[in-house]
Amino acid sequence: MRNIFLLLVLLHLVSCKKDKAEFLLEKSFGTGSAYDTEIASDTSFIIVGESDLKPLFIKTASGSGIDINYSPDYKGSYTEVLEISAENPVQSTYLLAGCSEGDILLALIDGEGLEQWDTIIAVVPDIRTTQISWYNEDTFMLVASDDPDSLNSSTYMVALFDSNGNILQINEANPGFNASLTDLEVISPNDIFVSLTKNLADNNSKASVARITDEGAIIWETELINNRDYTAGSLSIAEDGEFLYVAGRTEYTGTSGEVSNSFVASLTRGGMVNWKVYAENSNYGTDLDFDSAMNLMLLNQNCLILTGISLPEGGNARQIRVLDVCDSYDTKTLGRALSITYEDNYFIAGSKEGKFYYALKSGNADY
Repeated sequence: MRNIFLLLVLLHLVSCKKDKAEFLLEKSFGTGSAYDTEIASDTSFIIVGESDLKPLFIKTASGSGIDINYSPDYKGSYTEVLEISAENPVQSTYLLAGCSEGDILLALIDGEGLEQWDTIIAVVPDIRTTQISWYNEDTFMLVASDDPDSLNSSTYMVALFDSNGNILQINEANPGFNASLTDLEVISPNDIFVSLTKNLADNNSKASVARITDEGAIIWETELINNRDYTAGSLSIAEDGEFLYVAGRTEYTGTSGEVSNSFVASLTRGGMVNWKVYAENSNYGTDLDFDSAMNLMLLNQNCLILTGISLPEGGNARQIRVLDVCDSYDTKTLGRALSITYEDNYFIAGSKEGKFYYALKSGNADY
């Protein structure tokens, strides 16, 4: 009897340790990467990206199985997803945006995974990323540009389109420098903001943020990192109704040479910088989201490290190391997108060992 009791105690301790260390869900497959996520109105998880060189959309309720798997027969990737909610979640549709062999790729699928339409928009600049947002009640806006790591194009595309895929307006903008529009926030048709990575003649990329028109003209632009001896880039933008928040990367000189550091900057809607926080060494700030209490969370690319930023003052309030063992200076686990669930759990997507990857981590765990 004593031996049985000891065995039960041991099994209980092992199971508790296992539950604490495990993700609520974790999955990887194929080759490629996820680039965007959203928590659907029915609390399912939506993920888009690239797998086996093809665009991929996934919807999963539990993570253990995939409810919808949509991958058209194109080379390319989806870089953003937007749910068009309906009163009945089954009637919701999902707007997908990305690129295919340098052109803009758009599609709409219904709540059962059936394609409603898809289209490829042939454009002159070589497109590597497309971002979308609501423009008004009936119209959507997109910005499409080069990848922030290459910056070979001096133009980008800006378009308005409807839910049937009809292009209402499209423009090629030339800002006078090579640029990648990495993220988009449309607060109203008169308040359109983008995170911007740009490259001038010195070949050092700059981290910037801009207010633009719906034709792509820059109304104002603010550089966030001013040291011209190092490269920098803006990769994500968010807003809380009062201020803008931009995340990205900047170089600095460490003991082993030049490495990247992730940052978050807060700005007014007029482009004035309130503060900047440098969050993680050897890292990129790739995405931003707010929890239910409107606390700002930053996803650091390497090792999926999360940094909580206290608002409005911008203090570094909390750090969550999602992985038990991971070296930011040498890792193949890369986080690209963050969505926070209604229960304040963290849904993270990206790549792991070169595979399409997503995971859910409890927001209430003891880290």
